[in-house]
Amino acid sequence: TDEGVKRNYPLLPDAIAYIAHSAIRNRGTVGGSLAHADPAAELAAVALCADAEIKIRSRDQVRWVSSRDFFQGPYMTSLEPIEILEEIKFLKPSATAETVFLELSRREGDFALAGVAAMLETNEDGSCRQARIALCGAGLVPYRAAAVERVLTGERLTLKIIKEAVSLVTEG
Repeated sequence: TDEGVKRNYPLLPDAIAYIAHSAIRNRGTVGGSLAHADPAAELAAVALCADAEIKIRSRDQVRWVSSRDFFQGPYMTSLEPIEILEEIKFLKPSATAETVFLELSRREGDFALAGVAAMLETNEDGSCRQARIALCGAGLVPYRAAAVERVLTGERLTLKIIKEAVSLVTEG
């Protein structure tokens, strides 16, 4: 509900609104959700879409891991048994970026069947400067829809281009 988070990282509160119910949301943490690595987790898709960097600490060392390298399999991450997730840095969207998080579930508050986090930046002529699209619940791990991003980038967002991009959404 923080206004600074809403303004600077709109994907985060958008996705959190889909997570369970307020009693659960108030007890969980972003780091805990990422470390749990549920393939359908909303925050994993947000981390991927926002090119998050994850700080991992053990007693003897600190290392940073890209969110793209963090998720290894269902409920598996690059965390070693002696490490904890300490910090997450999310990419701040540009002032011209549009973001959205959408999810399909049986009922409000249920686990996601599938979800998407998207961040698009357009040029003045309406062409797509940059696209970041991450999916959850669509595979063994949350993942970036790189084929879709490639199709959209540099193109005017016409219905034809959007249909082409949608046809590639599960590639990867």
